Amino acid sequence: MRKTLALLLTVLLLCAPAAVLAEDAITVAITFDGEYYEFEDYGFQIAVPSEWVVEDEEDEVFFAYDEETGYCMEIMMIDAGGAALEDIAAEIAAQEGYTIMPAALNGFVFVFFEAAEEEVFGAFANNPDDSVCFWFMFWPLGDAEFGDLALQILATIENT
Repeated sequence: MRKTLALLLTVLLLCAPAAVLAEDAITVAITFDGEYYEFEDYGFQIAVPSEWVVEDEEDEVFFAYDEETGYCMEIMMIDAGGAALEDIAAEIAAQEGYTIMPAALNGFVFVFFEAAEEEVFGAFANNPDDSVCFWFMFWPLGDAEFGDLALQILATIENT
């Protein structure tokens, strides 16, 4: 069940000490054809595979899925209230069933997580002033190929 995040965490753990300190510590090659979606109010864009269905493009929630494989992703923008990423990570780590690990991906600092009971994995990050926490969630958990694709999707994030 934990194969997806295990693969992701293995890659990240190999780079973990440098990942948090060094920009572009982990670089991921994008191998899918995608379409970018811009979150103008938050200053970033992200690509999802072209064959995915985008069902919801609200300001604070974005939902997309692949009808063929059942892969799903959701992005939520949550008021962080000025809480630092490290503080949010500590709160999440204290919850039963969550595994977390901070790492940098293509110059952005994330906290990667797995929630085994909910069968969800992904990452979260704050904007520069800690006012918004961005949650990037993917499910189902346990598919190594999807874990790789999810990492690629995260790697498409660009500032706008």
